Amino acid sequence: MGMAIHRAVQIDKAAPLPLYLRATGWYTASKGWTEKDNGKARQHCGLFWCMNGNGSFGINNNKYTLKAGQALYYLPHEADRIVIKSPSFTYYWVTFDGPQAENFLKSFKYPRSPFYVQECLVSYFEEMFEILHDLTPDGLQRGSQAVYRFLIAIGSRTAASKQNSSHQRLVKDFMELTANNFKNESFNVNAAAEILKVHRTNLGRALKKQLNISPNTYIINMRLQHALKMLYETNLKVAEIAFDCGIPDPCYFSKQIKQLTGLSPNKLRNNRT
Repeated sequence: MGMAIHRAVQIDKAAPLPLYLRATGWYTASKGWTEKDNGKARQHCGLFWCMNGNGSFGINNNKYTLKAGQALYYLPHEADRIVIKSPSFTYYWVTFDGPQAENFLKSFKYPRSPFYVQECLVSYFEEMFEILHDLTPDGLQRGSQAVYRFLIAIGSRTAASKQNSSHQRLVKDFMELTANNFKNESFNVNAAAEILKVHRTNLGRALKKQLNISPNTYIINMRLQHALKMLYETNLKVAEIAFDCGIPDPCYFSKQIKQLTGLSPNKLRNNRT
């Protein structure tokens, strides 16, 4: 039993984007169930997240057991195989493609084996499911943003291999501090370390261990995520958005947006409808 929805909009009819939401859905199955296209190599990126139970997932020649709370992904041209091992198993999945999809997924440096995610991700899958009902070019843009937010969310919620680690509290405090201060242009890694009363090297190690990301990259991602939202939802000038995101240099801001999306801020805005 499950639900699935696939992209219905032709991507060659819309503005070029670095990645596109392709499909998403969920399945609940019983022990012994196997996927219909087991062993088929895919031409896109995909990610599974287990809600309960456990199953055997094969990615090319590697076999893994995916357990509740864990995620696992595959890259283009990799074949996946699924066999349910527990009496009941529920998993969610999402696929995405585009010229930069593979590089974008790799940039997060998630483990190739199953890894734990601290919080429930259902709301993100529900959002992507809803977006795929939008049969307009704007739906493609919203889907691209949703995939980006989803991958960021996984990174910010990835659990450490050791429970009760002293790094966990530090990372949580850093994330909350960044959410409250990223609009301030003077907020950076040094400022965060000073407020948290730790050396910036220790802060960097904690984030690398917990999130597989540097503090500076996390701050930049927070600012750009906010910027994309404002570009699509407001009519503020690009310079005003840049300033509100803590990046007062409009040229540097535009460079960061183009590096992320492949389009300048103005082109992104012009293609939102």
